[in-house]
Amino acid sequence: MDIESYPIDKRVFHVDDECYIIYLGSSREDYKPFLRIGNTEALNQKIISNTYNIIVTDSYTGNPAMEPGNINTEHIEENRYVGDKETVRKFLQFLKNFNKETSKITQYQDMKVKDGGALVSFFDDSNIQLSYDKRLIFDLKSRERKDLHYIEKTKWIQDQFSKNGLSFRPADFRFPGFILLKHGSVLFFNSERIIAFHLPSNYYHAFVKQGIDPDLISALITEDVTGSVIQLFKRKQYKKEKIDILSMNTALLGSALELFESSGIKSKIFDLKKGKVRDLLGYTISAKEARLTFTHKGIPFPISLSEEVAQNDKPHLNLNPVKMTLAFKKSVSTIAQGIPYIFSQEEPTKNRITESYFSELMGFFSGLLSPSDSVLVKHLESFFKDIESDTKFYGNYKNVKGGLRRLKPRTITSIYYLLNNARGICDLLAAEKDNNPEAIRALTTIKGNLNRILFAAGSVDVNLPLLCNIYLSNGNLFPMFRLMRDTVTPDEYSLSQDINKGIDEKINEKIEFFNEERQRLNMLIDELGLPAPPKEKPKPEELKSKVDEGKIKPEEGKYKHELLKPRVEKEVFEAAQKEAEDKKKARLKWIIIPVGALVVVAAVLLFLLLPEKGPSVTEGEEIALVEEAEAVPKPSIQESEIPPLPNHIRITILDIYLLTNKIARENDFRELDSPAELGRDPDWIYPGNVFTLPDNTVYTVVDGDTIWYIAHRYIRKTLNQDWERYVAILKELDEKKDVLNNKEKYISDLEDIKQGSYSENFKKEVDRTIIRLQ
Repeated sequence: MDIESYPIDKRVFHVDDECYIIYLGSSREDYKPFLRIGNTEALNQKIISNTYNIIVTDSYTGNPAMEPGNINTEHIEENRYVGDKETVRKFLQFLKNFNKETSKITQYQDMKVKDGGALVSFFDDSNIQLSYDKRLIFDLKSRERKDLHYIEKTKWIQDQFSKNGLSFRPADFRFPGFILLKHGSVLFFNSERIIAFHLPSNYYHAFVKQGIDPDLISALITEDVTGSVIQLFKRKQYKKEKIDILSMNTALLGSALELFESSGIKSKIFDLKKGKVRDLLGYTISAKEARLTFTHKGIPFPISLSEEVAQNDKPHLNLNPVKMTLAFKKSVSTIAQGIPYIFSQEEPTKNRITESYFSELMGFFSGLLSPSDSVLVKHLESFFKDIESDTKFYGNYKNVKGGLRRLKPRTITSIYYLLNNARGICDLLAAEKDNNPEAIRALTTIKGNLNRILFAAGSVDVNLPLLCNIYLSNGNLFPMFRLMRDTVTPDEYSLSQDINKGIDEKINEKIEFFNEERQRLNMLIDELGLPAPPKEKPKPEELKSKVDEGKIKPEEGKYKHELLKPRVEKEVFEAAQKEAEDKKKARLKWIIIPVGALVVVAAVLLFLLLPEKGPSVTEGEEIALVEEAEAVPKPSIQESEIPPLPNHIRITILDIYLLTNKIARENDFRELDSPAELGRDPDWIYPGNVFTLPDNTVYTVVDGDTIWYIAHRYIRKTLNQDWERYVAILKELDEKKDVLNNKEKYISDLEDIKQGSYSENFKKEVDRTIIRLQ
């Protein structure tokens, strides 16, 4: 490939929904020749380390929550953010929440326009255009529409959602209740609006798949800024709607929210640490340790949202979003994900109960059940009718017992809802038949079998047009499923499924394209032969002096800002290298001259003082002198010679090399060009040199020290300390000490250990534990 004439129309690489990598180089010697717009979770280290200019758009193309993983934290000063000054300021302020030292980042500068190279234009309507060699290669607004950026994607999804006749209507959420989604997400609703706790990944698509309108969210409870939280803020900004935030981490959420308040609509942030939050959709919400409590006048008891049942003298409901269960006193019920559970203060209707919550559902489920499941359901219906009419029930009773015995819990799908209702019907009929011991025994036996099967099946994931009414009576829960409409036809259900399938296909169709784009980008990187960035580089202030600063006048509603073609052009790079070599030669000159003079003086003195004839050195003595000199220990840089730690985590040459250069950078010394230099003197390890180690301890070099020895000893010392902390956590996890309640704390502690380690092998070990916890 001829890099010098690389095609202009091939320079933009679309590597994710809202991430573009643009090649601005002109030769293989260009340093940091890539520009990035947006971000992604799939960015490799070669791209990260060879990108300098990063465009921050007014709409925050990409997702700011992903940005910490898209920059090289070891060389954070090697990033330059370009955009509106206030936009970039908010963006960098947000990054500080992730322990990123943004003060070293080169920020936005207005520049005079020059001929050639790359030019970015910022328009008044928030559009940007990027030109290379006077040819337009990127236009943000056209890309947003063509590539279905997040706002455009949600507009399209909402249009498809409106065609689905079996989606939930706002009126379905007019009374208080909740919905459980996958991975611990909980939605509380009332007055046709939703409070969301722990948004699922890609929440907009996830909600629509369950028939829930994502735009009904009016409040959010969260401790972290995830990708979905940013997506929600973007959507609310577009809709010009405010969002209430409840959190114990108000600083982080406030910083994220500030990114999207340009519309002038001020959202509210409530600090859950300061007490109860009252009257949010009619709910009063309070937090205590790892537990949230919701009270509402339309719900007879408070709801505790927790992974463990609250020990409370007062009657309450415990909603477990991990196990997907709802508990009340001694009654526990599994929860079906994605279905609204609505609380009813009325007693469950006893008249025609099988008709309302069983027979009516059978008509809809007839086409969804297997033949054996259909037979079991019909026997259940007949059994209930026999009990209600006080006729002989033994025949159907035996058929139901046999059918339940043959049912395999792990294969349960649609029949789950009918079996759940059957369990509630058993309780209600038993309360009516208190004068019929035989009927009560039969109902109790069937209910016990149903409980066993339902709990073994767990929560099923079947997207069906159902609602669930929750009745509480005599210390028991009665969650009873019903159709969301009076009638649901097979055609309506089929159309609903087709719409959801079409949305899935549209969203997933780009995956293969993105993979091809990443492959094309990797081919370019390989052709350029880009390694890790060169170590000898001009300092930011040297670069800054090469750029003429100053604002230009608006031209047709736009501002133009020049971007350096690569980060540093070849001649600048070579000049810096030559300057470094000259300094090194000068140092050697002033060392060699005095040493040479001393050698001459010593030779003269020896000639004058020694006798004319002295004892000669024998061959054996000469050999002994050589052996003694070679016996002086020399540091080895072979990984195989680095002794393993007791915990079997090996310290690698790369670990030592990376820490060496970190120490060098932070103490203004020259970095090593490659691991091969570890065994050589890097021009600053001399007895008496003083420098600061990463833990802020001051170290003074003594005779015999080498950079390899110092870095290896430091890694080994910190690794032994980290290993003790790590083993202590593993021990607690093995003993299962309240893991569910403290899972986030364990993950946080493990992340802290990983971030502070200088051993890549140890980091991988800790990562595996974190993944298992998640």
